[in-house]
Amino acid sequence: MAHFIIRTGVVLCVLLLASCSRSHDVTVLLESGQCGRQLTSAALDWLTTPAQLERLIQYINKHKAGGAMLIGGPFDSSPEVLPVVDFGRSGVLLVEMGRRPTGGYRLGLVENSLAVRDGIAQLSVDWQEPGDDDVVTQVVTSPCLLLALPHAGYREIVVVDQHEQPRARLPLR
Repeated sequence: MAHFIIRTGVVLCVLLLASCSRSHDVTVLLESGQCGRQLTSAALDWLTTPAQLERLIQYINKHKAGGAMLIGGPFDSSPEVLPVVDFGRSGVLLVEMGRRPTGGYRLGLVENSLAVRDGIAQLSVDWQEPGDDDVVTQVVTSPCLLLALPHAGYREIVVVDQHEQPRARLPLR
């Protein structure tokens, strides 16, 4: 009887943990070394409409010095190559590293999933910085990622780097 109670308790704990933490697919829309914004530190922006997305893409195109790549082809602001996002099911997250003094900085997605637990969505990003001995271009950069995230009942988004260090946090309304 004691074994049955222990097994039942273990099964209930596993089910409880599984119901609290879920994973959802993330789609990379844009990876860029140059988003053109003048932020000095990491930042997140949440886009909820096609008009916001279009304005952001036009801004990036206007200010980029090269290096922007729409996943699947060259980045362009013409309507036929704007990312298709179902804003009824998803929002778009702009992850920015902030302005950096040289090349060699890069953002990438660690894995294409979003972990949601207790109303907080956690996104793991590969946060690359040049080493002291790396040869880098002498140009100001502003790396960013543009991601489509499914609506999954979270009230906050936290971006952590590949070492699980928090880099940016965004409470949602």
